[in-house]
Amino acid sequence: MELLESMREAVRASVPAGGAGVAFSGGVDSALLALLCGERGAVTALTVGMPGSPDLEWASEAAGRCGLELRTALIDDIGGRLAEASAAVGGRLSWAENAVAFGRVFELASQLGIGTVAAANGIDELFCGYDAYRREYGSGPGHLESMISAKLESELQMFARIGRLARKSGVRLVQPFLSAEFAERARAVPLAMKVRGPDDWLRKHAVRECARLCGVPPDICGRRKKALQYGSGIHKAALKCARRGAPTLPPRI
Repeated sequence: MELLESMREAVRASVPAGGAGVAFSGGVDSALLALLCGERGAVTALTVGMPGSPDLEWASEAAGRCGLELRTALIDDIGGRLAEASAAVGGRLSWAENAVAFGRVFELASQLGIGTVAAANGIDELFCGYDAYRREYGSGPGHLESMISAKLESELQMFARIGRLARKSGVRLVQPFLSAEFAERARAVPLAMKVRGPDDWLRKHAVRECARLCGVPPDICGRRKKALQYGSGIHKAALKCARRGAPTLPPRI
């Protein structure tokens, strides 16, 4: 499959031979990336979350079934971490929540002596992974393509700031699927292979097929999208902080 080879090329261009850590939620995107990185060398799946969060539970099962070494870390002092993340990335609450999660991943990688962390960001933007693509499907292909451009630009802006947290921890962040070369190839994939209508609850079908071909278990290939801040429990904890009147949180927009 041509798309799968493009993914392999993107990974080869950014992930060093010999091994890396992968920010791992146990979903289809991170599982696919972890297996592709495994073709380059040893891989450690890195999962963080609030105590009892879905990602910690699901990642443990998914890593075992994909044959991956998994290391986990709890997110503590959520109020302090949100304040630090908000100062680092500004913008909106979702940015700060992502910064909390990735900042903890970078800390974990540094503690384990892992110098490179790969993340699968870009897949949902380029392949219509978000539910908004389904909801706005009726507005037509041109509108969906504009959404892809806008969401991709927002993701690039957010990670330009989150990358500072990686450097602070002495870790190199790589995102193969956010590279300009891969984005160009992904934009050429027909929309019908990304989202199929207003009732398409799965979406990003081309990516799911690539994952299947790489050996990701079928039920993981078919797992619905759950954003990082929700699966990790960070968003729920952030709302609790907001109700307590935390003055340092950015607006929820």
